Amino acid sequence: MPNFLDEHDGEIETLAQTFITFPNVTKGKIFTWLRQFEEEHKPVALKLLKEVIFYDSAKILGCCIDLYSQARRQLGEEISKSWILALGNAGKSGDEMLHKFRQANNLHTRNFDHLFKYKSEIASLGDSFSGNLIFIDDFIGSGRQATTSLLDITAVVPKAKITLLVLAGYEDAVRTVVNETGCTILPVNLFSESSKLFSDRNTLFNSEEKGILKNYCQRTGSKIPYGYHDTST
Repeated sequence: MPNFLDEHDGEIETLAQTFITFPNVTKGKIFTWLRQFEEEHKPVALKLLKEVIFYDSAKILGCCIDLYSQARRQLGEEISKSWILALGNAGKSGDEMLHKFRQANNLHTRNFDHLFKYKSEIASLGDSFSGNLIFIDDFIGSGRQATTSLLDITAVVPKAKITLLVLAGYEDAVRTVVNETGCTILPVNLFSESSKLFSDRNTLFNSEEKGILKNYCQRTGSKIPYGYHDTST
């Protein structure tokens, strides 16, 4: 008698193609991931995997082009006098995003080096600086990290006009960051409360399915089984 994986082989093959630009996710890896679930729980596991929104390199570059267009509309000619920086500490996602942003918008030549700065250089501006600082990051989940980082910056340059460009974020978290920092946020994609897996507003998964998936999250032994600051709830 065929098992679940055999019965859904073609479906899983098709799903694997959506990750084709990311070599670490293959049909075989998906099979391995699904085998972690008990047989009766594999359907909800596969259902969950189908709901993953995957940002491959092409999609990220496209989003970066969109973000630059939004920033240019927002700031006009002032963008040529702005500083563009990664949000967060060195080596974090913001650094990678900044590189992709330059690449996507053909800003990687020396002619544009004057626009791109290190966060450590902000201290040299002084508290009278009233120009534009444009920060780049990938995702706003809970909003706490972005809020903390932006408040640290506004403490140094309280008169600066700050804009944060992000690929995506939850609507409620974005509103919180804007309200608490007074900064402008320009996202490409905004996700509602219903996008959070364990939210009561998520109707894609019923309470039984959510309970099954919560149990597997807890089995990992992670200190944050539902994501950083429980962003999936």
